[in-house]
Amino acid sequence: DMRHEYISVFINDIIPDINTFSEENEKKNIEETKKRLNIDINFENIKKVKNFNIDDICSEIQKTSDLHISKKKTEYGSELFSMAEKSLLLQILDQSWREHLLTLDHLRQGISLRAYGQRDPLNEYKHEAFIMFEEMMQKIRENVSHMLSFVEIKNEVAKPNSKRVENYDKLTNQGDDCLENSGVKKLSRNARCPKTGKKYKNCCGRF
Repeated sequence: DMRHEYISVFINDIIPDINTFSEENEKKNIEETKKRLNIDINFENIKKVKNFNIDDICSEIQKTSDLHISKKKTEYGSELFSMAEKSLLLQILDQSWREHLLTLDHLRQGISLRAYGQRDPLNEYKHEAFIMFEEMMQKIRENVSHMLSFVEIKNEVAKPNSKRVENYDKLTNQGDDCLENSGVKKLSRNARCPKTGKKYKNCCGRF
């Protein structure tokens, strides 16, 4: 929903009037859509619609964007991609809300000066705070749409170093054999090894 609404807003900014649609509008639309949503738009499909309008352009871009996101879900798995969506959304919401509260505080500190212009500071504060809130929400929709369109998820598990594991097994087994042969069940790290005479931690007990 955020993505669809964001698409409608920025397409209407690029093409405010379909009657003035030109090749320049088409080119800019293709460039902006690629930059913002990481998708390629084929305007030939849109032009096939008789008397196409801005809603037709938005609809084609929304469908292409949906397909792009669906491919990501298939590639990474629905569950993993859903977790990435939630994580990104929460991070963006948290950061945006913090910045919004800070901006509101700055507005509150300077709003009393409006009284000198014969304007009610409270009404001015409510009006400007509402505008700022709408701008914040649009910015959230923009950031979420952009980041999800470009996100790449790496789900790699580090493989253990087989050589180190093999050496570790040899050393621990060597220590176990040493104790078994000596009849001693357990040695402290600083005790003398019955096999070599060295401190246990420096020979059979070495890791």
